[in-house]
This record gives sequence, C-alpha cells and structure tokens, in this order.
Amino acid sequence: MPAPAHVLLADDNADMREYLQRLLRPGYEVTTVTDGQAALDAARASPPDIMISDVMMPRLSGLQLVTALRSDLRTADVPCCCCPPGPGRRPRSRAWRQAR
Repeated sequence: MPAPAHVLLADDNADMREYLQRLLRPGYEVTTVTDGQAALDAARASPPDIMISDVMMPRLSGLQLVTALRSDLRTADVPCCCCPPGPGRRPRSRAWRQAR
C-alpha cells in the first residue's frame, strides 16, 4: 500500500489548523505549523506533496511563502493552495494579484 500524500498545513489560527487537520488526517499525512517561516523551514527540510497556507500569517505571509518556495529548486514544484482571510480580515488586493 503506498504511503499517504504529505500535506503541509500552515495557519496561525489554531481552530482553523485543527479543523483542516481533522478533515485531512484520515487520508493524508499532515504536518502543521503556525507561521510562514516555520512552513518554509519545514518544506525545505522535507518537501510536501502539497502546501495549504493561510494568506495572512506572522513572520512570512502565505504569498511570501509561495514566492520563497518557487525560488528554491527543492520546493519549486510543490502545489500551493492559499486560503483567503476569514470574516473580519480584509485581503490585500496586491497579494491576490501576486498569487495569480
């Protein structure tokens, strides 16, 4: 039986992190981190099969994280999904334009 896909989940919101982890854990190996820099460090140490990241996080935003991943040959091909901010957190239009 093949090993489950490795998902790296980065979100500074503990509730969202735990919720997504519960959804993914039955079928995937999930590693969670609390900020963008920790996600970058984890991805460089062991590139995941996919990265799920909050857009707005401390130390390194989700979009800065994607930029850093794309500039590193070890992680350039990792698919990334950046989740928009929740209610009450306004997205930065510049960040959305950069993500495209």
